[in-house]
Amino acid sequence: MAVGITFAITLTACVGPSEPEPTPTPLIQYDPQPDFATVLDPTATVPTDTATTARFAADYADKGAPFDRAQIMNASQGGYAPMNNPRWFTDKLPQFSQMGLQQIRLDHILNDYLYGVVVEQADGSITYDFSRLDQTVVPLLDQGFQPLIALSYTPTAFAKSPWSPPPLQEWTAAVAAVVSHYKELGFTGWDWEVWNEPDGSHWTGTFDEYNALYAATASTVKSVDQTARVGGAAAAYLTSEGNVSGQFIDFIATNPTVPIDFFSVHNYSTNNWNTVEATAKLLAEAGRPDLPILITEWGNHPRMEDGPGSGSDTNASSTGASYIARQLYLAGQSSAEKVFYFTPTEGLRFAMPYNGDLGLVTADGHRKSSGNVFEMYSRLGDVRVELDATGAGTDTQDVYGFLSKSTASTDATVLFWNTTPTDVRTTLDLENLPYAKENVRIVQRAISAQQGNGYSDGSTSIASSYPSANENAPVVADAVVKASSTYADEITLPANGVVEITFSATDRGTGAQLGASEPSVTNLAATASGGFASASTSREEPTNGWGVLAAIDGRRYAVDIPNGGVRGWSSQTHQTATATESITVDLGAVVPVDSVSLWPYTTRGTASSGFPVDAQIRGSVDGTEWIPLADLNSYSAAAPVSGEQSFSFEVAEVRFITVEATTLGAVTGSNGQFAFQLAELGAYRAGVFNGGFETGDLSGWSSEGTAEAQSTVFRRGNHAAEVVGGASISTEIRGLRPDTTYTVGAYTRANGADARATLAVGLPRSGTVATSTSSAQWEHQWVTFTTAGDETSALVTLANADDADPARFDDVTVMQVAAR
Repeated sequence: MAVGITFAITLTACVGPSEPEPTPTPLIQYDPQPDFATVLDPTATVPTDTATTARFAADYADKGAPFDRAQIMNASQGGYAPMNNPRWFTDKLPQFSQMGLQQIRLDHILNDYLYGVVVEQADGSITYDFSRLDQTVVPLLDQGFQPLIALSYTPTAFAKSPWSPPPLQEWTAAVAAVVSHYKELGFTGWDWEVWNEPDGSHWTGTFDEYNALYAATASTVKSVDQTARVGGAAAAYLTSEGNVSGQFIDFIATNPTVPIDFFSVHNYSTNNWNTVEATAKLLAEAGRPDLPILITEWGNHPRMEDGPGSGSDTNASSTGASYIARQLYLAGQSSAEKVFYFTPTEGLRFAMPYNGDLGLVTADGHRKSSGNVFEMYSRLGDVRVELDATGAGTDTQDVYGFLSKSTASTDATVLFWNTTPTDVRTTLDLENLPYAKENVRIVQRAISAQQGNGYSDGSTSIASSYPSANENAPVVADAVVKASSTYADEITLPANGVVEITFSATDRGTGAQLGASEPSVTNLAATASGGFASASTSREEPTNGWGVLAAIDGRRYAVDIPNGGVRGWSSQTHQTATATESITVDLGAVVPVDSVSLWPYTTRGTASSGFPVDAQIRGSVDGTEWIPLADLNSYSAAAPVSGEQSFSFEVAEVRFITVEATTLGAVTGSNGQFAFQLAELGAYRAGVFNGGFETGDLSGWSSEGTAEAQSTVFRRGNHAAEVVGGASISTEIRGLRPDTTYTVGAYTRANGADARATLAVGLPRSGTVATSTSSAQWEHQWVTFTTAGDETSALVTLANADDADPARFDDVTVMQVAAR
C-alpha cells in the first residue's frame, strides 16, 4: 500500500461575532536553550553538459497489471565476517524495514564460521547450541521479516572443510535439530534452501553427491515441519560449468517422491531476467511447469573488490541505483515467484565506508543510493500502468518508468529511471486522474550523483551524521495544485538517476508547501566532526585494530577476527575489577550536548567485553573543572551488555567529555582480567530528553492511556516506546527561541492495520502541526514549525489514533532550521 504523509495544521478556533474576544492566556517564557543542531541541507543536482529528450504519457483509467511488492522486496544477506558480531546485522533491520524489505535469506547456518550450531563434545558426541543463531533469527522475526534459511555448510565436527559433502546421517540430524528448534519456538512454514552455489568453490563433491544431499535434507525438513517449503539447487548460474542446475532438474524429474517446493538459482552479470524464463522452460520440459522459481541472489556485478565508487556505492556504478530501479521493474514482469537482492548490507571490506562491495547499506550503517530505490518501490500501489514512451533510450528501457496506483486509495506514483550517463529532459502527460474535485499534492524526490547518494557525503571517510545530508532521497519539489483530471510537466531525469513523483488528494490550499530537510543526529565526538580522544592508558596496536582514536572513528561495531579486525579502544588490563581507567574526547569547541552513547567492544559471538560496571560521564569547558552528566552504577548488574548504551541528560555546553570507570568489566577470554573497552563513543545534541527511551521507561514523558518503553522491537539502542490504540505520550520542549524555525523528527511504525502512528507538535499560540502514517515499515516522519514572537515552548505528542494495534516510536529529535 502506498503510504501518504498528511500534515494537519490546527489554529485557534474562530469565535462568533456576538461573543467578546477571549483574553489571551499569558505564556510562560523559558530561557533559551543553547543552539540546537542544524538540519543538514542536501546539495543540488549538478546537470550534465549534454542532455537528451524523451516523452511519456499514461491514462490513469487504464486497468493496468497487478504489482506485487512481495515478489521483489527481498534480499539475501552475505556471510560476511561482521556477522560474527551479534548486533552488526540485526541493528540494521529497522533500516531494511524502512526500505520495505519483506523476506531475508540467511546462509552459513551450519558451518562453524558464524553461528556454531553444531558442537562436538570431548567424547565425540554432538550437541546443538542455538544461542548465536537465535541472536540473528529472533530479532529478524521480531522486526517483521520472514526468513529464508539456506542450509549450508558442513560443520567442522563432520568434515575438515565446510565445502566438503557432509556424512548424511550426521547432517540430517543437524538439519532436524534446526527445524525442530524453531518449530518448538512456534515458527513453522518457512522456506528452506539446500546449500548455496554448489556449482562453485563452495562444493567439492560431485553433483550426484549434491543430489543425494538434497534428497536427504528435503525429506528431513518435511518430516519435522510438513508446512515448510524446501528447494534447491541454488546454483550461481543456470548454465555454469558442469550444468549443476540441469542435472538437478533431471534428478527431481526422475525422482518424483523427493520433496521439492521451489527451484532456486542466482542471477548475476546481467541486466535482464532471461534466467527465469530459461529456467521455466527447463522445468516445463522436465514435467514440472508449475514449480515456483526463486532467484535467491541477484545483482549485476558480483565482484566486491573493485574499490570505492564501484559495486553499489553510487547511483552510477554497475549495481547502482538506476540499474536496480530498472531491474526491479523487469523482475516484476518475470515469472519468478520471488527475487532476493544480494545483499542488504555490505561487509567484505568492513573497515572502509565505501569499498566497491554490493549492498543497500554500508558496513557502518549509511544507506546507499540503491537503498533509496527500494524505499521508493516500497511506497508503490498494487497496480502498474505502462507509460507510452518515445525518445532516446526508451526503446531499450534504459530511460523509462511506469505509473503506479492503488486499489485502496486515489494515491498515484510515477517512477522514472535513467541508466545513461547524460541527463534526460522529459515531458510527462497524465490523463483521467482522480483529482477532478480535490486539490492534489505533488511531491518529487530524486536520486542523482549528489542527491540520495551518501557516497557524495562520505566517499572514503565515515560521515558522522545519520543520515548524512545526501544519504536519503530528498524532496526536491512539493506543491499543491488546483483540482484537475490531467497533469503535464517537464521533468529532468538526472544521469544514472531515479525520480519519484507522488500524487495525493488534499484539502490544502494551492501553492508551494513549507518543507524542511530530513533531520539527523551527528556524533559530535567523531573524528569526522573534529573530535580527538585520549585515555588514561591505551592498548595501541593499529595493525590489530586497537587504539584510542579507534573509539571515535565512526566504526561502531567491533569485528573481532585475526589479521585485520576492527576493534576499538582498550585500557590496560587489571587483575581485579576495582581500578580506575578513563577515556576523554575533546570535541574541538564548546558545544551543546545532551546524550552520550557507549558502543561495547564485542568479541566473536559474545555480547560485550570490558564494559564498565561503575562509571561516571562528566563534561567540562576547559578540561579542568568538570560537571556530572550521567552515572553508571552497578550497570547491567555486571553482566555483558548488548548494543549501543545511551545516556540522556539536561543539555550542557561542554568541550570535553570524559567517561571514568571505577569498576571495570571482565575481559572475555582473558582468564580473569578486567579492563575498560569500547568500540565507539558518541556525543549528541538530540534536543529532547530520553527521545530514544533508553532509560527503559517513559522518563521525561507523560502518558494518556496504555504506553510503555519496550525492548523487543526498536529502531536504535535497546528500547522504543509502544503506544496502544487511543493512547499518547507527550514531552515539552522548553527554551525555544522566538521567531525561529524548528524540525521535530521521530521514527515510527504502525504494528497492524488498526494502528496509526502520529507525531504532533503543539505551540501555545500557533496551533498544532502533525504527520501520521499507518505504514507497517519503520518510517522517518518529521514536521516543521516556526515559533511566534512570544513562544518559547512546544509540546511533542506521539499518539496512536486507532483502537486496537499498537504503534511504536523511537529516536525523537529536535533540530533548528533557520531564524526568520
